[in-house]
Amino acid sequence: MNQIRIQRRSRSSRFAFIFVMALSASLFYLMISLLPAWLGHRQLREATASIVRRGALQQLDISDIRAQIVEQARESQLPTTARIDVVREGRVVSAHISYERTLHLPFHSWQWPLEIHVVDLGL
Repeated sequence: MNQIRIQRRSRSSRFAFIFVMALSASLFYLMISLLPAWLGHRQLREATASIVRRGALQQLDISDIRAQIVEQARESQLPTTARIDVVREGRVVSAHISYERTLHLPFHSWQWPLEIHVVDLGL
């Protein structure tokens, strides 16, 4: 009787161990898949904030600011379907970037919509 209980416990503990390992592996794979897209988005957001800040302080033309953002977007490997809007209202400059990144996961590709909105008061 004791051997049957021990054997049942070991089977359930093996199943739990395999389940936890499979879950950990899938979460690790998902993190590795999302990390490059997230880091690229973060880098582009910081670069856009810097460009908008410099454009507001130096009173640069909107087309110059937009050209700098487009160049930075190319360096960040942003999809060509990105929508980049730059608006100036007095000293205030704002930039809005919206795009979708395609994430390729096993058995599924997913479109991840991302947006960046930066406003600088020019003070």
